[in-house]
Amino acid sequence: MKLYIAGINHNDPVSRTGLIQWLHEIKAENQSEPDFIASEWDEEVYTKVAAQRSYLSQLIEKEWPDLNQKQIESISKTLAFEGDSHKGIFDNVNVLWLDHSRDVDQEAVDKFAILRLQTLKMHCNNDAKFNFIEELSRNLKKSECPDIPTTERDIKFASTIFAYVEKNKCEWGIIIVGSLHASEEEGAMRNQLEHKGYECIVKHF
Repeated sequence: MKLYIAGINHNDPVSRTGLIQWLHEIKAENQSEPDFIASEWDEEVYTKVAAQRSYLSQLIEKEWPDLNQKQIESISKTLAFEGDSHKGIFDNVNVLWLDHSRDVDQEAVDKFAILRLQTLKMHCNNDAKFNFIEELSRNLKKSECPDIPTTERDIKFASTIFAYVEKNKCEWGIIIVGSLHASEEEGAMRNQLEHKGYECIVKHF
């Protein structure tokens, strides 16, 4: 079983564009389609959050009026990008929702665009008009959490993949998760997959 695992920063527009480029490279390397693409979302929550992209664009344009439309779009498309960055590359592949049935704060989901803007404001450099995206990306990466002990979600993610692979006799797939889940730390999702004997090709963005 071969798995390509993308460890991403959920807030970072550069992480999203890097992921899309890697997906193109993966497609070029393989003659067949992946058996699945696994995403760190619950499908219903993903749908609600992705629907807020246009609203986030409005918030960004109001907050930083000097940004052009390409920059605004690049940032707004980071909302739930783990769930659909494969579209246009692997269109007919089943999405495996790793965070299925997660108990979420519904108010936070409904205000996801507003909360994301607050995160961006904490990490932006208002003086970087010409390289705003690059500066934002660097600041977001600097604030990433250090390695932490495994969580129940790592166990859930790995178990979901094990069950799907066994049931469907899969040969290869793609997983898109936050960087911590793709780390070599004991108990992390990637670590559990490797212990199972899966070949994991990992790239962090």
